Amino acid sequence: NNRITGITLEIMDSMGPGGQMSGFTNADLSQVSLYLDTDGNGSFSTSSDALLASSSPANWSIQTNPARWRSSFSGLTVPIPAIYSMNSTSTIFVVAQGTSAAINSSSTKSFNFQIPSGGVQISVGAGASLTSFPAAGGPMGSVYFSPKVNLGQEGTGGFGSQIVISEVQT
Repeated sequence: NNRITGITLEIMDSMGPGGQMSGFTNADLSQVSLYLDTDGNGSFSTSSDALLASSSPANWSIQTNPARWRSSFSGLTVPIPAIYSMNSTSTIFVVAQGTSAAINSSSTKSFNFQIPSGGVQISVGAGASLTSFPAAGGPMGSVYFSPKVNLGQEGTGGFGSQIVISEVQT
């Protein structure tokens, strides 16, 4: 069976309301988790979706140009459907928990996350192959680049964007 065995994520500061960087750092998040949409409804729920992996961004490695923090989530066993169709994809949610200091900050902290080029590790089963697997295409050569995520209590927090990883198998 073909599987996703690892995902590398990077988080970085995003533009604030005045066009300046928001001042976000990895210390503004207490946890980043990956969940598999096991019920297939496209909506995140801690009660019905499966936790795949979790990590504290305080321990992530720093990358430069531009500044961003990186971590690899390994040991995953997310099945890749044998035949691709929009009805048979595996949806993985990235869930970020802001610290109370960042959420209560007088200025809104915001960030983007991305899966860098080569940031999806896969295992291909015997006799199978994958073609057209996403390798790059987003900003900075990323596989996926999220919309801006705001931390705060003014109704701007909680913006969710799912990652859809797809491929064509022959």
